Amino acid sequence: MAISRTSANIMYATSGNLIYKSTNRGYTFTDVSTGLPNVTITSVNIHPDSSQVAIITFSGFRSREKFIKRQMQEQAGITYRQSSGLSCE
Repeated sequence: MAISRTSANIMYATSGNLIYKSTNRGYTFTDVSTGLPNVTITSVNIHPDSSQVAIITFSGFRSREKFIKRQMQEQAGITYRQSSGLSCE
């Protein structure tokens, strides 16, 4: 679980390959997983200066990728952008 430092209303929680967002201090959560890979989420962190940017990391093995890192950015909706992958080789 991650709670924003700039807005305590914003929280993210994960379960397996799903991520949920709350905008009301955790009273309700909405599934915001659409578009993410079907692999286990290993961590979620919120950018310290912006509650609208969260960093999500994943486990799993696909092709030569040993570790996948994606960034979730939210402005007028939710978009996902893949950041540079890290290799365990």
